[in-house]
Amino acid sequence: MTHPTTAFCPETCRRVAEFTRGRLRTSSWPSLTIPTYDRFIEPILRYLAKHPEGALARDAHEAAANALRLDAYQRAQVLPSGKQAIYKNRAGWAHDRLKRAGLSESTRRGLWALTDRGRAYVRSMRRRSPTTRWRRSPPETRTSF
Repeated sequence: MTHPTTAFCPETCRRVAEFTRGRLRTSSWPSLTIPTYDRFIEPILRYLAKHPEGALARDAHEAAANALRLDAYQRAQVLPSGKQAIYKNRAGWAHDRLKRAGLSESTRRGLWALTDRGRAYVRSMRRRSPTTRWRRSPPETRTSF
């Protein structure tokens, strides 16, 4: 079995060659960075809110990746151990933070669901204006030093 990232090697090699010849702008490169786990929290929370009976972790991983618009290259990147995709690991950490906040739970292995507190949080966020972020508002800025 080949490593998931080897499928991208010929394309990457071509892009490197074109870039070094000055034919390719850096903006046309695929985004190499995967968002940190905190960026996965909102998409997972939204996905679980749409599935009150609970959702499979793998489906939540994919929904978060779709919401964050991760491309195939980003989804193929694995941890240094080579055992798990980075985006799935970060989605797992995001769910861990939701559990620690009491907003989510694992009803059984691989099945995630919102708690009553999590559903109440989602309802309170829906009542706010559409421009309001799901995260807590930042602390007020200091006007004096």
